[in-house]
Amino acid sequence: MNETHVTLTGVVATVPEVKSHNGTRLLSFRFVSTERRFDRATGSWVNGAETWATVTCWRALAVNAEQSVRVKDRIIVKGRLRTDQWTGQDGGRRSDVKITAETLGPDLAWGTATFERSPGTAAAEVEAAVASLEAEVADLPVILGDEAVSRVPALAALPAYDAFPPLDPDEEDDDLDEDEDDEDDEDDEGQAVLDTRELVGAGAR
Repeated sequence: MNETHVTLTGVVATVPEVKSHNGTRLLSFRFVSTERRFDRATGSWVNGAETWATVTCWRALAVNAEQSVRVKDRIIVKGRLRTDQWTGQDGGRRSDVKITAETLGPDLAWGTATFERSPGTAAAEVEAAVASLEAEVADLPVILGDEAVSRVPALAALPAYDAFPPLDPDEEDDDLDEDEDDEDDEDDEGQAVLDTRELVGAGAR
């Protein structure tokens, strides 16, 4: 099925209306996009043709738009375009342009805005990141080598580590003390041997 996607800038012309369709939340409003063209005769910019459309937002976009969009706001709308046609009571043909919005936001060419992330969106991103990391870790061998660590970006980003952690400073001091005690014992034994030799030599004379 071929679909026409459009991006329009314009003004919210009516108060957004919240509805429910088969249990699904939706929001709709009338929207007008006015052409701007340069009039050479007057040397100024003037308004041209107007394009009217009914914009419909669904689900999470409808919830966020309900809290953000107000009548007379200048917005940017991107979505799927279609035209509904019917015959009026007077026999004349009628048509209405409709846009099913995929995204919309304020037009910053006319003002400023402050963005606030929806709690539900942030939680979903965190859960997706955790699930991705768990899937990568599950494929690793029990003993992590350099090659295995490099396969997981989250682990590869950690600071480098040694296979054996450094000894506790107190333990190192104890080892040095033991070495010094051993050297003292060896010195004492060597002195005792020298003393014995001197005594033997003296007896021989």
